Amino acid sequence: MDRISNCQLGSRPQSSGFFERGVFQKSSLWFLTLFFFFAVGSVLPNKAFSQTTIITPATPFVLNNPGCNQENLKVIEIEFRDSNGNVFDPNALDGTAIGTVIVGGIWAKWQVSGNGYNPHIQYDIYVNDVKGPSQANCVVLEDASGNTRNVVNNEVFKIGNFSWEYGDKLEVKNLYINWNTGSAQANNKSCPTSAGNAQCSYPGVVFLVRTPLVANFDFETNCNDFTVDFENLTTGGNPADYVYSWSFTGGNPATSAASDPQNVDFGSANSYNVTLQVTSGGIVKSLQKTVTLYGISPVAPVLTVPTPLCDASSVTITFTAAAGVEYSLDSDFSTSITGGSFTANVSSSGTVYARTVGTTCTSNSTYTVGPARVTPVAPVLTVPAPTCDAASVTITFTAATGVEYSLNSGFTTTITNGSFAANVNSSGTVYARTIGTTTCVSNSNYTVDPAPLTPAAPVLEVPDPLCDATTVAITFTAVDGVEYSLNSDFSTTITDGSFTADVNSSGTVYAKTTGTSCMISSGFEVAPAPVTPAAPVLDVPAPACDAASVTITFTAVVGVEYSLNSDFSTTITDGSFTAATNSSGTVYARTTGTTCMISSGYEVASAPVTPAAPVLEVPDPLCDATTVAITFTAVDGVEYSLNSDFSTTITDGSFTADVNSSGTVYAKTTGTSCVISSGFEVAPAPVTPAAPVLDVPAPACDAASVTITFTAVVGVEYSLNSDFSTTITDGSFTANVNSSGTVYARTTGTTCTISSGYEVAPAPVTPAAPVLDVPAPACDATTVTITFTAVDGVAYSLNSDFSTTIIDGSFTADVNSSGTVYARTTGTTCVISSGYEVAPAPVTPAAPVLDVPAPACDAASVTITFTAVDGVEYSLNSDFSTSITDGSFTADVNSNGTVYARTIGTTCVISSGYEVAPAPVSPAAPVLDVPAPACDATTVTITFTALDGVEYSLNSDFSTSITDGSFTADVNSSGTVYARTTG
Repeated sequence: MDRISNCQLGSRPQSSGFFERGVFQKSSLWFLTLFFFFAVGSVLPNKAFSQTTIITPATPFVLNNPGCNQENLKVIEIEFRDSNGNVFDPNALDGTAIGTVIVGGIWAKWQVSGNGYNPHIQYDIYVNDVKGPSQANCVVLEDASGNTRNVVNNEVFKIGNFSWEYGDKLEVKNLYINWNTGSAQANNKSCPTSAGNAQCSYPGVVFLVRTPLVANFDFETNCNDFTVDFENLTTGGNPADYVYSWSFTGGNPATSAASDPQNVDFGSANSYNVTLQVTSGGIVKSLQKTVTLYGISPVAPVLTVPTPLCDASSVTITFTAAAGVEYSLDSDFSTSITGGSFTANVSSSGTVYARTVGTTCTSNSTYTVGPARVTPVAPVLTVPAPTCDAASVTITFTAATGVEYSLNSGFTTTITNGSFAANVNSSGTVYARTIGTTTCVSNSNYTVDPAPLTPAAPVLEVPDPLCDATTVAITFTAVDGVEYSLNSDFSTTITDGSFTADVNSSGTVYAKTTGTSCMISSGFEVAPAPVTPAAPVLDVPAPACDAASVTITFTAVVGVEYSLNSDFSTTITDGSFTAATNSSGTVYARTTGTTCMISSGYEVASAPVTPAAPVLEVPDPLCDATTVAITFTAVDGVEYSLNSDFSTTITDGSFTADVNSSGTVYAKTTGTSCVISSGFEVAPAPVTPAAPVLDVPAPACDAASVTITFTAVVGVEYSLNSDFSTTITDGSFTANVNSSGTVYARTTGTTCTISSGYEVAPAPVTPAAPVLDVPAPACDATTVTITFTAVDGVAYSLNSDFSTTIIDGSFTADVNSSGTVYARTTGTTCVISSGYEVAPAPVTPAAPVLDVPAPACDAASVTITFTAVDGVEYSLNSDFSTSITDGSFTADVNSNGTVYARTIGTTCVISSGYEVAPAPVSPAAPVLDVPAPACDATTVTITFTALDGVEYSLNSDFSTSITDGSFTADVNSSGTVYARTTG
């Protein structure tokens, strides 16, 4: 409820007019209290003395606590009038019901200290301290002829329409005013177009709109006694001079002058008339209401909640019912309890509400009903068949939570974990009872059968196998009443106590008492029969050239011993032995631990002989020769070749070889594979050099000499003298203009000489360089005009080849550029030049075009390059705390970043991002397995472990590839395997 007393404002003497009041401060906010009386004699006249037009703008101004430093027009008083603009008669609304809507308007009194017209007024209306509708209007004042006029001092006119609910408190807050300044123009009906902070008013105060005096109040009863608290809700009039007169028929006290009387005691339940009379400014208003008291709250019922019976679904709860009190299980009393008892479900809770009949005064008591104890289900017993020879069995069941089990009806002992032991050939009973009770019991009976007996295990007689035998006969003593089998399922049986078993085998004999599942078993193992070994297959190699012996090999079998003697006085280990060339013998084999023996004979051939290596005579090549003749002394019975496979042969002990080459001569005893070789190298032939090609430049203007150049060849010496008494180094020398001579060339260390002649022309004369006038570029200019004084007889151009010419001593150049003006004496090649630079206009540089290379194998970084532009600075940091010079920088592989470019002396920045790929990884070098060549072999197979993602080759350019990790190489050779990560 609103408490008007919280908003009652003090007053001070009038300063100008009856309604102009003082200001007081509360929480740093100043409130201006404007009082509006509605009696005869009010300072605000009953009618406005001009006609007005109210214009509502489409969109109010957006304000943010404007600071208005000009207040030529401001509102000093506000009031609410009826729809005709009349002040309300204070007695005309008597009998109007609180909350009745009354249509009217908001009127304001103005204070004027300057010329202003067509004011824009914007404000918020608060109703009973709650923000209501906002208003935004423009008021155009007109004279009797309809001409727009200025606002005058102390003038009152309507600033907006409003509907007031009778008895509401009204306040105006956030009042903002601006206006057109100066003398009003007769036909100007327009409003200010925007919010300002100069010609405006924003007082920042709260205007209390005092409506007609309306007496009102509310009250609050309680159920503990017959006292009542009253709250004053009176509005209107002048709150500061309210006089209250309360009348309480049957109450104590009977009257009060307080604004909000508390604890008025009426003593008993009944209906009482209460009247509030409020006097303000000589006006008296009153309101009467009836207060009905129903009595106090009853005593909460005392509930008796019984313990539920076993397996019960509900209980009956009882209490002593009091006269004049109604009871219910619902707080809204939609149902009722009679006779002081009701039924409640087990495992439930609730509330019993008590209410004095005919009142809203209640009390309550809560209850909780426990769960009913339940008779347990009889346990389902699992009684296993006794195992063979068992004395007892374990009987099991699923134990339920909250249930105890016993083998005694008196539960003197208990069964835990749902299992217990029972003797074979016995019976008994298991009892189940809900824990905490002595009555609800169920039971289950059980019977255990006698246990069957297991027979004795059979004793098996297993003989040793005979040599090369495949089976043996195993025997045992059979017992009556017992059956025997080689299968645990007894699908077959053994009769007469004997059976056949394979040698080198094992198994089991099962014995079972007839008619039972009681079984026992005996295992057996039969040894293997001794076997005569196979004769060894001997691998007798052909003797190597000049060899004294060979190694004979065979595959040795486990369990077999080998010897070169029939009595095995010596043995051969690892399946190999050495035998002399041109010999024979026998290898004997015997199964270890037996006398079973077999043998294989062998013969070794004589060894062939390797010839002597040829002694080669290699002559020095003649000058400019292409071949030489190499000779050696040939031996009878030996053949010679330049090829290791002897596909061609050398006859007569001589052959031709190219100069600057190398090779091998192979020698082989005829009819054998015994080869030896001698290598040779032929030096290159001395060569006469090419004549030097001389570059004789045209003499520069005014030059005394020129520098003649040529391309010097390594291994060639040069001179200006035929006897080479002096030499020319670096392929250049100086010659006088208007002269001639000869350059001689000779292969170093030889006498082979050649020459080239030269002639140098006279030097032309160079003109004076032009003096260029380069203006500074205008802002944002793209070109400038450069001027100079042209001289007769001299041609000018921006091109060194004078493909274009400059006339009249002026030309256009781009800003942020440089160039050269060339001057040439007419008819000559004598050129001089003047360079120029045109400053850049302050523009953003072009983003650098970054050249990001692919990382090299195993590289940690790359060098990123770009073309650096003069006048632009580059950095990897946006604040240019570091700089990039020469248009390159280092970046880590597998990274990214940004290069920033900025025109020097400006803040114009642009950037280019980059990303560097990860570096490819070099593979591990292949580990080659190079076997020793076999006797007389010409090649071997070299192997290595090939890795996925790696390619292999015998060529550094990978023109061929190795697959499957193996390749063939010639004996007596060398080479390289290259590995490269694919891609």
